[in-house]
Amino acid sequence: MEYSKLTNGAFDFSLFHLTDLWGFSSSHGPKIPLREEIEYALKNSGYKNVIVNNNSIKLLNNVSLDFGGIAQGKIIGEIAGYFIKNGLKDFLINASGDIYIKGKFKNERLWKIAIADPFDANNYIGNIQLSDICIITSGDYEKFITGEDGIKYHHIINPKTGYPAINGVHSVTVISKNPAKTDALATAVFVMGEREAIAFANQTDDVDVIIVSGDKNNCKVSLSKNITANKKADRNYEFIYSGLKN
Repeated sequence: MEYSKLTNGAFDFSLFHLTDLWGFSSSHGPKIPLREEIEYALKNSGYKNVIVNNNSIKLLNNVSLDFGGIAQGKIIGEIAGYFIKNGLKDFLINASGDIYIKGKFKNERLWKIAIADPFDANNYIGNIQLSDICIITSGDYEKFITGEDGIKYHHIINPKTGYPAINGVHSVTVISKNPAKTDALATAVFVMGEREAIAFANQTDDVDVIIVSGDKNNCKVSLSKNITANKKADRNYEFIYSGLKN
C-alpha cells in the first residue's frame, strides 16, 4: 500500500485479473485480450479497493491480488537478513535479475554489475560498481508477445489503462537499499515513463534509476541524481554511482 501510494498507483498489487488475462505468468501462456475483457478487468482492479485495518484486509469490487511485482525483492531481502545475522559479510544474491549485494567481491573490490542491452540479448549496455545495495532491472525484452498490428506487448501492465506500458522506455534499473521497495519501483518507474521517472527519483532520497529509451539506432540513456556515465562506445557505458543519502 505504501509503494502504491508513493507512486500514485504506478505500482499496483491488485491487478491479478489483468495479469491473468494477459497470461504472461500463467500456464495457458500470453495472449492479447479483447478490449471488453480489459475494461471488465479494470473495473475489478485498483489498490484503493484494498482496505487494511490492523490485521484485517477487506477487498472491494471483486479485486484480487498479485504480488509478482514485489515478491522477489522481499524474498532476497529476507535471505540477505539471514546471511547478515549469521555473520556473512561479502555476498551477492541474484533472483532472476533482482540483485542484492553486500561487502566486496573476494573481499577485494566493489561488485561489478552488468546491465542488459534491451536491443541486443547477447550484450550489455553497461556496468556499474556497487556495494551494500539492491539493484533491479525491468524491461520489455524478455516477456512479450507481438500482435497482428506489429506492436510488442510486454508483461509490465499500466494499471490505469490495463495494457502494457508502451511509452518509449525499454529498460529501467532501480538502485535502493530496500529490496522490496526497489522491486516495486522497478515496475512503477517503467510505467511512469522517462521524464516522470527521473523527476520521481530525483525527488526521492533513497532511489536512483538508469532508464534506456529510444531504439537501437537512436538509444537514449537517462540518469538520476547520483549516477553519471562514461560512454565507451555506442550503447556501452561505464556507470558511476556516488551513493545514496540514506
